[in-house]
Amino acid sequence: TGRVRDHMTRPERYQTVSASEAARMLKCDRQTVIRMINRGDLPASKRGRNWLILKKDIDAELEKQRNKILII
Repeated sequence: TGRVRDHMTRPERYQTVSASEAARMLKCDRQTVIRMINRGDLPASKRGRNWLILKKDIDAELEKQRNKILII
């Protein structure tokens, strides 16, 4: 696909992923990611019809999930 991903040109903390990519990383459904965004649990911005989520925010959510598992 002819699109240049911003991870090739932007510093890592500014890399963005789509809702579908975020769902893959978080091992959940895309709709779950959208619900997390709408609840305010996952920061994101909308560009046209697409949600853009900073990779650092996905990493933070993964860490939060890991910590939740350790506490239980």
